[in-house]
Amino acid sequence: MLAAQGQTPLGPMEALEGGAISTTIRFAVDTGQRYVAKCLRDGPPDLYEKEAAGLQALALPGCPRVPRVIAVEPTFLLLDVDQLAGKILQPLT
Repeated sequence: MLAAQGQTPLGPMEALEGGAISTTIRFAVDTGQRYVAKCLRDGPPDLYEKEAAGLQALALPGCPRVPRVIAVEPTFLLLDVDQLAGKILQPLT
């Protein structure tokens, strides 16, 4: 998906903590954009669809800032986190 937009992941992917059931990673691409991907292989088929809908519903003026949904599939959710500047999910230590 990112390759279709001319973006190539750079450097290591960083595991993040804070999620209850998903594996969560943060990574950057060659354009400087940063993303967070949440992945869960055996979860409910609509889990990320519902999360994406909730994030999009919160993305209104006057609401707290939330990540922008880039892509949603049954096994992953891809989020644009540049506008949050480190305000979500701290690296594993």
